[in-house]
Amino acid sequence: MRSLLVHVHNDSCLDARLKLAADLARSFDGFLTCLHATPYEFIMPNDVYGTLVTQMIANQRSDAAEMRAKLSAHFEQSTIPWEWMEQSGTVAARLYQQASLSDLVIVGACDEETGEPGYSSLPGELAIESRVPVMVVPTDCAGYVPASPAVVAWKGTPESAHALRAAVPLLAKASSVHLVCSAQRDESDYEIAPQEAQNFLTRHSITSTIEWLERTEASVAADINAYAARIDAGLIVMGAFGHSRLRQRVFGGVTRNMLSAVERPLFLCH
Repeated sequence: MRSLLVHVHNDSCLDARLKLAADLARSFDGFLTCLHATPYEFIMPNDVYGTLVTQMIANQRSDAAEMRAKLSAHFEQSTIPWEWMEQSGTVAARLYQQASLSDLVIVGACDEETGEPGYSSLPGELAIESRVPVMVVPTDCAGYVPASPAVVAWKGTPESAHALRAAVPLLAKASSVHLVCSAQRDESDYEIAPQEAQNFLTRHSITSTIEWLERTEASVAADINAYAARIDAGLIVMGAFGHSRLRQRVFGGVTRNMLSAVERPLFLCH
């Protein structure tokens, strides 16, 4: 996990994801590609909107220059190798394009419109469309400690299996790995049983425990977050569930709820 793609945008999650990205790069001898997308440059000014669009482009370029200066200062005293990449186009399109040769995409748990903590469809879209793992970082994340407990939200589907397999480099460094399953389901109900997931991890020299989580009146996502908080997990791994409908991305309930309340680094894979 050495090629790390980081979304750079002036939102409240930026400092947290830069810190996490740096921690991952140090842990895996990785390289950071810091991508800033300028979404307005492809619009051609005309007599009606020319002045407005030109000003929008100027603002975007000014923001990009500020971000580049901030990153240069952030990494100035660091030995972490990194590069600045500035491209025109929508954030999703540019990240999708660059993700094809990345091991992990790192984005923030921030609303795309306000830049404040909140639901964002971007992480799920990237995970599902690019098939590259995505790490979603909350604003208050103090970084990433590899030797911390890890939670795997196990649903027994191919998506869950893909996420588990992609997360092996991270799970191998975790102090403990907890396969969290719903106590309302019998093991025979799973397409891929939790024991099979545990056996897979064992073959990678990763010790894990299967935890049968009792449902509460809260949502499944809330129960997973509560369990992760109890064991002070540094990471939650889960499959991203969703499909296209009328050119819009429709996410599964748990996926959407987890993206609406990211409390610790969330590793998504489809």
